[in-house]
This record gives sequence, C-alpha cells and structure tokens, in this order.
Amino acid sequence: MDRRAVLWLLALAFAAVGLFADGSPRAQPVEAAFPGANGRIVFMRWMPPFDIFTMSAEGTRAVNLTNHPANESTPAFSPDGSRIAFMSDRGANLDVYVMNADGSGLLRLTDHPSHDYQPAWSSDGTRIAFVAGRHGAPEIYVMNADGSDETRLTTNGANEIHPTWSSAGIAFQSDRDGQDEIYVMSADGSGQVNLTGHPATDSHPAWSPDGSRLLFISDRDSNSDVYVMNADGSAPANLTNDPSSDETAEWSPGGAHIVFTSDRDGDREVFVMDASGATVVQLTHNDIDECCPDWQPVVKGNANCQGGIDAIDAALVLQFGASLIGPLPCPEYADVNGDGRVDALDAALILQFAAGLLDSLPP
Repeated sequence: MDRRAVLWLLALAFAAVGLFADGSPRAQPVEAAFPGANGRIVFMRWMPPFDIFTMSAEGTRAVNLTNHPANESTPAFSPDGSRIAFMSDRGANLDVYVMNADGSGLLRLTDHPSHDYQPAWSSDGTRIAFVAGRHGAPEIYVMNADGSDETRLTTNGANEIHPTWSSAGIAFQSDRDGQDEIYVMSADGSGQVNLTGHPATDSHPAWSPDGSRLLFISDRDSNSDVYVMNADGSAPANLTNDPSSDETAEWSPGGAHIVFTSDRDGDREVFVMDASGATVVQLTHNDIDECCPDWQPVVKGNANCQGGIDAIDAALVLQFGASLIGPLPCPEYADVNGDGRVDALDAALILQFAAGLLDSLPP
C-alpha cells in the first residue's frame, strides 16, 4: 500500500475519534508487568471512603475512577475488558452498578430495598451474578448485563456469597454445612456440589481463565492463604504459605499470574505472583488499605490494552504499520488477520469492527 493510501486511512481513523493530524491527544500506552499479563488492574482503595482505582500491571499510573463520597467496592472487569461492574452505597443501600473501563458511562443495574453486591460477569459478558439478601440470608442471583431478568439461584437460607462465573459454572462460598465451603453449580442453579468439604474456612473462589482450576482463600494451615485446586475440588495446594493474611486473589487474563491482597507489609496492599506461587511482587506501597483486585482482559484488536476495541486502536496500528510510532502497548493483539504483520489491513479491520461494519474479527 502506498504512503498516500496509508495517510488516507490514518486520517479516517483520526476523524472517527476526533484526533488531529498531529496525533494529539494521543492514547497513553499501558505496559504489562509480565509477558502475556496485559491490561490494567482494578482495585478498591480506602480514601476514605472506598473508591475504585485502576493501575498499570506493574503498579504505576493509578487512576481514581469513581471519586465519589459513597463507598464503591468489589470491582469486576467484563470479559472484553471494556466495562467494570461494582457495588456502591451511593443510593439508600448497596446496589450493583456498571461503568466503562475509564470510569465513564455509569449505570445503576439494581434498585431494591435489600443490599445487592459482589457482581460477577458470565464468561460471554451477557449476564451478571450477584448477591442479594431479599429473602433474609444472602443468596446468589443472576441478571442480564443491563439489569433485567433477575433470577434467584440459591434458596437454602444459608449465607451464599462471592460468586465467580466461567464456562464451567458458577462457584460460590456457602456455610450451609456449618462452615464456609466452596460450591459450584450450573448457570441455572442446578447441580450444586461442595468442592472443599474441609473443617477450615474456605472462601473467595476465583475461576482460572480456562475454567480448569479455582483459587480460594483458606485458613486450613492456621492463617489465611491463597490456595488453588482443580475444578472438581481435587489437589488443593497452598500457594502463599505466609504468616500474614493473604486474601481476595484473582488470575491474570492469561492464567500465568495471580493478583491478590495481603497485609504482609502492615496494611492491606496489592501483590502479584506467578501462578505457582513464586516471584511475589508488591504493586501498591502506601499506608492505606487496598483490596479486591481484578485484572483487565484484553482481546484481539485491543492494541492499547485499555478496554474495548475502537478507532484509537486502529489509529495506533496504522501508525505503527507506517513506522510513524514506536512499539505498540499490546503488539500481540494488533495482528488481527494473522498474516504475521501489523499493517494498514489490520487497522482497516479494527476500524470496520469498531464501526459495527463487521460482526467479528478473524479468529
């Protein structure tokens, strides 16, 4: 493709997002802390009150997304990384809200006199599981991603909390057997099975990206540690084995790393480690509590790893293919047609997809 055609496509991409020909304002890149672990990390920070922040995967460039006098907590990225579900008490009680990955587009999903909290996305992003105490004890509910069609899944009268959803089903925490255990059920609430069956407290399950394993928190070795087990509950293993309190762990999008909360430096901070439990790195360093991290997934075409696929991604890919800029933030997601090159053809596909002219990008 000649330079004139490249510049024409570039102008189209800029026009679609209101950018000037000199490239300002430019999209800011997001680096990853580890190979394959791309996307930002969302977490809650006690200001007070609790606000929701994101930071880069190496713990820098923290941004307050909510900045509201209410408490906002338990953030969860959608499967495409474009939205964040969370709970807030900015109304009369706790409700589930959703916003874009940059904090814009706030939408309230639940509005009920009881508390609604701890949202968890379905693997296809069309539904959200959450906890509600509408019949006394907290139970697991699901709804469409727009807040419609609420359905109650558990009806035991026990405390059923912390849902996590994958193609393998919904895992959750329940004390129906007298102590907190990890259960799993189908997306319609059927086939509920106790996975842990241990006299210790087992809590906060989190599916691996491929649905083959579950993280959970347990005090079975005398203090709170991060554990992993197979999806059927077999082969539980202590990953942290630290005298501090380790809690609320989540996988990186590629499954190679785990982000978690620990008080090992005196207050709750966010840490990351290899999926084996090795190479623990502290990401936040301050004297206030931070908790409940989640890692932003990134998908093909998302060349800047900032959530969603849009004309900014197309502009970056086009500039890179024309040697007008240096390395892309997420080059592994830029070759959308799989021909081994990043060029104007990839940019054109991204732009068409972002404009709704293509139903999907090449697999």
